[in-house]
Amino acid sequence: MLRCAQAAMMAGMLAPALAAAAPWAAWEVPAGYREIAGGDHERIYVRADEDAKHPAERLEVRLAEAPAGQPLGDWFAALRKQREATCPQLQAQPGRSRLDAAPPTLLEMWHCPRDARSGKGEVAVLKAMRDGTRVWLASASRSYAPFEPGKTPLQKAELARWTAFEQSLTLCLDYASAPACMGDPAALGTAQAVAPAAAEAAALHRAEARGREIYLQDRLAWKAGDVLGKAGHLGKDTGVKGWIAMPGRREGGTVYFLGGSAQAPVPLWVVAFDASGKASVRAARADDLERDDLAARYRARQSALALQAKPCTPALGSAVLRPEDGQGWLVYTLAHGADADTVWIGGHTRFRMAPDAVTALDAEPLPAGCQHIARHDADGRAYRVLQLAQPQPPVPSETLIAQQLGAGLPFLVATPAGVWRIDDGRVQKLDVRARNRLPAAH
Repeated sequence: MLRCAQAAMMAGMLAPALAAAAPWAAWEVPAGYREIAGGDHERIYVRADEDAKHPAERLEVRLAEAPAGQPLGDWFAALRKQREATCPQLQAQPGRSRLDAAPPTLLEMWHCPRDARSGKGEVAVLKAMRDGTRVWLASASRSYAPFEPGKTPLQKAELARWTAFEQSLTLCLDYASAPACMGDPAALGTAQAVAPAAAEAAALHRAEARGREIYLQDRLAWKAGDVLGKAGHLGKDTGVKGWIAMPGRREGGTVYFLGGSAQAPVPLWVVAFDASGKASVRAARADDLERDDLAARYRARQSALALQAKPCTPALGSAVLRPEDGQGWLVYTLAHGADADTVWIGGHTRFRMAPDAVTALDAEPLPAGCQHIARHDADGRAYRVLQLAQPQPPVPSETLIAQQLGAGLPFLVATPAGVWRIDDGRVQKLDVRARNRLPAAH
């Protein structure tokens, strides 16, 4: 936005602001820029191929303080008037401002045909956001040889970079507010683990155990389904209406396929895997219902599925767990798409069932919505890490841990309580020291 000649003029308006716990502003820096100045109230970036002392193009984010009660429009008008002191021919073009939104936001483009101090022309795009007495001002600018009023040498490529930068600036109420709020990629890649709070640690221990069991049950069931299908016993006219998977050692476990109703289950087939993963199929016996709480598990599964809202995918997986207190059942319905390149983050539901395995005490989407992520970018390059936000709960959920195990890729997850790394089903809280945020304490 502003050349060095204007820095002194702006000192009063862009003074360091008082730090506060929240909110904070975060942004993403386009590729090809490097930081040349930073502090408690500003960040300045220039093109990597330009001289840092005399750059033509700059990106800036500054944290300012405004008088209490002063509308953002009045604050910005004063800023514009100061700029006109060295550029009497300044042309201001308003953008799509949202002064009645939360937070109030103002956008404007400035054309200065000739600056009185530097003798150069300048084009700048500005975005201001306000919270209380704090104003975050982002700007992207380029200086040129003087040009005629009404004309600008702004190029489409420059405008595209600037637009991406301006749009990325967001006000963060917590780490999950927007992608930029969880930190820039460089900070996330080098972040160290920190000890979670006691309540977080307990929730993580529970989520990790549940997530691994969900993954093991779901994987085992799909493997068994393939085996039973190839044997000709799984399909429309086979009578199979559900299954219960009981993982064992290593690749081993047993999957029971059943028909009948929730109240009157009929065991049909049993697919057993030894520890090496070798499968065998046998017809089920009536006494199989007495194994592994099979009747109660099947009743809980079928009762939960009967309450399932419109699913995100045509096919649903499932897992049935005992809660930690041993009371009742936890039934998870799991979204599964036909595209192997897609990881389903949303579309899963946790049903808490009463001890009778029929009454649903509650049903909670984990998370809400049908969020999914591709393993590859638009050019076909495989991602090495998947990055996402989970607005609730404060620690990564068990279904997210199960999905990470299935994807085989590390997840970086932002929740309101922090940023977390999930790898091999284990969760670490990260100490993210991101550069692209103000106040810098966040």
